[in-house]
Order: sequence, then C-alpha cells, then structure tokens
Amino acid sequence: MNSCSKQCGSCPNACSGSHGDLICRCLGVTEDEVIHAITRFEIKTVKEIRLKTGAGDGCNACHKKLSMYLSLYSPATPSMLTAPAIPTSPAIPATLAVA
Repeated sequence: MNSCSKQCGSCPNACSGSHGDLICRCLGVTEDEVIHAITRFEIKTVKEIRLKTGAGDGCNACHKKLSMYLSLYSPATPSMLTAPAIPTSPAIPATLAVA
C-alpha cells in the first residue's frame, strides 16, 4: 500500500536512493517514508500512517515506533501546545478595590 513512487522529487532521501532504516519489515516501509508522510500530509495517528504508507498493516510490531515518529514529527495543534491560563491571584473588581 506504499503510495510513494519515489519519482516526485519532494523527498530528497527517498528519491536519491537512500531510504533509511526499515520501520515496518512486513511491508518494507522505511524511516524516511514514514517521516515524509507524517510531515507532508500532517498525519496525526498510526491509522493515517497505515493508510498513506502501509506501515503497521502487517504484524503490528512497529506500532510503538510509529507512535514515536508521530510524537517527533506530527504537527501539533495549538490546543496541544498551550494550556489555558490560570490566574495566580483572583481579580479584584475596580468597584471593590481600596485606593
């Protein structure tokens, strides 16, 4: 199910013949192919990696590695980057403030 034709030129490693370490041995998907798919298609789940590259569709032994690559290379949503601000002291309404 590998959708990379290695002809597009957008991935320097895949198109140059250097494909990196195998991540999914069952389907022959490399580290470079996984990273390229995650970053190019803004993949956020192992299921999406499976759909784009085929990695993880065999014995499932690579799912931990795929999750690790997601945590390293997947674009985070703004809600994942910042927590809501928690006031350090309660706000005192101007009408109650002592001058």
